[in-house]
Amino acid sequence: MKKLLEALFESKFDDFDISDGRAHFQRLFINSLSIIGTIPLVFFSVYNIFFGIQSLGLWEALITFILILNFFLFQKHQNIHMGSIAILLIMILLSLVLLATGGIENTGVFWLFIFPVLAFFLQGTFYGFLWVLFFIAVNLTAAFLAEHGLFSLSYSFIEIRQFLISLLTLSLMVYFYEKVVDSMNRFLQNSNTRLEEQVQLELHKNREKDFLMIQQSRQAQIGEMVAMIAHQWRQPLSSITATTGSLQMKQAMGKYDKEYFDTQLQHISEYSQQLSRTIEDFRDFYAEDTEVQSTNLEDIIQSSISVLEPIIRSNHITLTTDFHLHENFFSYPNELKQVMLNLIKNSQEALINKQIKDPKILISTYKDGNQMCFQIEDNAGGISSDIIDKIFDPYFTTKSELHGSGLGLYMSKKIINDHCQGTLSVENTDEGVRFICSLPRINNDDR
Repeated sequence: MKKLLEALFESKFDDFDISDGRAHFQRLFINSLSIIGTIPLVFFSVYNIFFGIQSLGLWEALITFILILNFFLFQKHQNIHMGSIAILLIMILLSLVLLATGGIENTGVFWLFIFPVLAFFLQGTFYGFLWVLFFIAVNLTAAFLAEHGLFSLSYSFIEIRQFLISLLTLSLMVYFYEKVVDSMNRFLQNSNTRLEEQVQLELHKNREKDFLMIQQSRQAQIGEMVAMIAHQWRQPLSSITATTGSLQMKQAMGKYDKEYFDTQLQHISEYSQQLSRTIEDFRDFYAEDTEVQSTNLEDIIQSSISVLEPIIRSNHITLTTDFHLHENFFSYPNELKQVMLNLIKNSQEALINKQIKDPKILISTYKDGNQMCFQIEDNAGGISSDIIDKIFDPYFTTKSELHGSGLGLYMSKKIINDHCQGTLSVENTDEGVRFICSLPRINNDDR
């Protein structure tokens, strides 16, 4: 029984047009009306045939047969348009039967007041109103013919006329109500369309703003990269200059020593390779990740430290690592290196600007549940409580315009939160500040 009901009332959107959004409910209504209408009609037709008005019972039996036939045809073809027309024609036939027989104490005609609701629901506002006019015309014609003695009805012409006037009034009320509903729906649709266009416009503006921020951030990073390359190149270039000067002096003095020359030339080659490695490190460092790769936090941290190590060493900063996490996970390693670089530079510059006597940076890794975490903390005195909630805002910086764009920490948080699906936060410690990053552990099967 349960499967039968599910089959009868299951929505089959592919079988008919659902452009007005009511097809599903129209189908359910036709099924429900056919089933619910058949049960009492069968009972009353049997009762009237054997115990009541036999003619009424026969008419009810005929209407029951037509209703059942329409039900099975509807289940086969799933044509809502033809099914609804059949329902309305059955209602018109029922109206003629009720006018002829009167029903229980001549009140059966009251059932016909549901016809306008059926017509508007099944045929829409315009065609529904035409069906109401057709319904009124059929019944008015029957009343007119009965008035002239062609056949008899249980109601007088005046009673039928009053009934039809009441039905027309009800139909007009339903018609204008449907018009108001349609107008409100169109207004809502237009409002939704305008709202969607406004949302898309704002999204476009935000994307443009984000693009400009990314461009500014990359330009700032390029400037920092050039400064760091220059810093790392200074010593090898000085060594190359000193070595070539020494060789030239030896040659000018006529003191050629093959072993000495070979050794110095080997040093020049090593210095040149060091310069080349510096370029490769920075080129890989700023390469854009297009897909997730297998990586681990220890490699990311060591790679970032190697880029900044000469500057950290020259400023006598003690950088300590404490690794408790060595497993691989899938993420965007180059973007994580940029974040790591930004955070280490942030601590390094704070230590230098505040002239901390014993500057320290501690980088640690650990696992928290399914999260891969790292922390970077320093002893630079922390961040004022007035601005600590703003440091990730775009263009917010405590540095001078010459040294800060206000985009480093903003882009770092955006990379971690939006791209890597992690979290980046900051908190003050007793001696300084601690940045905490948590990254989801993505397996190869989860990508």
